[in-house]
Amino acid sequence: MTEYWVSFYSHYDALTFRTECRSRGIKCSLSSVPRSLSSSCGTAAMVISDESPLFFDKAEAVYVKSDGRFEKLEVK
Repeated sequence: MTEYWVSFYSHYDALTFRTECRSRGIKCSLSSVPRSLSSSCGTAAMVISDESPLFFDKAEAVYVKSDGRFEKLEVK
């Protein structure tokens, strides 16, 4: 399982993302954006899954957390 962090432009997008994850059976929780990342709305989603959250096209940024560091993934 991989830990992903997703930031959003709006709180509404974060809520929509959480709903989409739940419908796909993906564990997702919303929290404040970690200090080492930035976000327009201040809300981030943490996803622990084998499925990449790049399916959500309204994400500001998607990061993989590994060894305490974040690596930004390309959002299309």
